[in-house]
Amino acid sequence: MHPNMKRFPILLLLCIVATQVKAQTIDTVVQLKNEQMERFYFTLMPKTPSKGLIVILSGYGSPQETLKDTRIAQTACEAGYTVVLPWLTRTDTPNSEEIFTPLLEKSIPEWIEKYKVPKNKFIIGGHSWAGHQAVKYTENANKPGYKTIVKPNAVFAVDPPMDLSRLYRGYFRMQEVIPNAPLTREGLMISEMFKARFGGTPAEQKGAYAAASSYTRDLSLGGDAQYLKNVPVRLYGDPDVDWFIRERQTPVEWTNMADVTACIVLLQALGNKNAEYVNCLGKGIMNGNRHPHGFAMVDPKEFVQWVDKVLHD
Repeated sequence: MHPNMKRFPILLLLCIVATQVKAQTIDTVVQLKNEQMERFYFTLMPKTPSKGLIVILSGYGSPQETLKDTRIAQTACEAGYTVVLPWLTRTDTPNSEEIFTPLLEKSIPEWIEKYKVPKNKFIIGGHSWAGHQAVKYTENANKPGYKTIVKPNAVFAVDPPMDLSRLYRGYFRMQEVIPNAPLTREGLMISEMFKARFGGTPAEQKGAYAAASSYTRDLSLGGDAQYLKNVPVRLYGDPDVDWFIRERQTPVEWTNMADVTACIVLLQALGNKNAEYVNCLGKGIMNGNRHPHGFAMVDPKEFVQWVDKVLHD
């Protein structure tokens, strides 16, 4: 999340997006509450009747960053899909997830009606933390008792953290073992944020961390991941172990790769034949530099082929 996003000139945002999606029609919506930006989204609208809705979450990034980092939104729109890139959060609350989750659940049926999207043609996904949020939404939508949430036909996530206890412990161990590592500062910020949000460490608040995770390796059936057993799931990763050792001094078990691969193994063991890990070795790019966490690892044309297969075969 960008703390100063609420002050970012909307006109500048529109100029940035206009340079990234020149040939497509964009609907831009900004909604404020108590002078705080609460809902902000771009919608790429196809020139023909919509074939379905794809929601690409932005997590702690922003929609315009997503449009810069990957062309899956533009390519999907060109193929006939309505693509919404939302930023659902507030900068005046310590726990933005409390705002995000109900806003997302409320927004999806509104988007389906507003953009005249066919019913039961809906895929959700995202990169990094947004990928975790997309998976979590899909799990909730498939839980007994969550009948009011629109169920996605499928979910995708690009190198998401899924087991939040693992994420905390990995950062904590890095601070102990390699205090000067590049990710230590980020680790300090996230571990402190988690302690504030969950009321303590994973050892102290095991249940809270599990409830917020999209996959929990220490629980039978992977915790909430079990609710994905009948849903097509795509998890992308760039398993460049050499890069993590050389550039981040990070072993595999401290990376999102550990969660992603473990979750897919679990889902396949539960009988989900449509749960797949997409190996994008060497394809991750961030800000023009090699980085195995980059959204650019996803092949836009192949992604759309998968969407077509899920929604129309």
